[in-house]
Amino acid sequence: MTSTVALFLAQDGIINGAVYALLGVTLVLLFAVTRVIFVPQGEFVAWGALTVAALEAGNVPGTAWLLMGLGVSAAVLDLLRDRQTLAVNRIHTTQKLIEQLETEYGPIDQRFTQEIETITEEVTKWGAADSTKLHAGSPTHSGPKRSVAISWTSIPGPGKDGKR
Repeated sequence: MTSTVALFLAQDGIINGAVYALLGVTLVLLFAVTRVIFVPQGEFVAWGALTVAALEAGNVPGTAWLLMGLGVSAAVLDLLRDRQTLAVNRIHTTQKLIEQLETEYGPIDQRFTQEIETITEEVTKWGAADSTKLHAGSPTHSGPKRSVAISWTSIPGPGKDGKR
């Protein structure tokens, strides 16, 4: 056995020992917090090893497809949940936005108010098909209340003569 082989074996032993030590620390921390022995922990280590092996072989690992699939399904479920909330809060958000603009910039003409309402409707158009049936406390409403945030890049302020 040459020194090169001995160094490779030592490196392999240190790496394997570190993996087992981290697995042990994970099991101890999890048991200390939950008082449950988490048996599937070894499965996660095996999935990590198989993922690395697939990447080193130049293949796309199955975990990448799993991660993308779960991410897409979580995004779709989040959009489905939030569409009702957006439709519910559209009217309140429009009124609050108009009140805030009037407080900061003075009276707003009817045309600009209608444009704000149109934009708010467009923002939530992809939401619930019949938003008039949705209101807080209704059986069809689920999820936390959230407001639609609309950012205005430029709002006409008073000119040099004090008029809009």
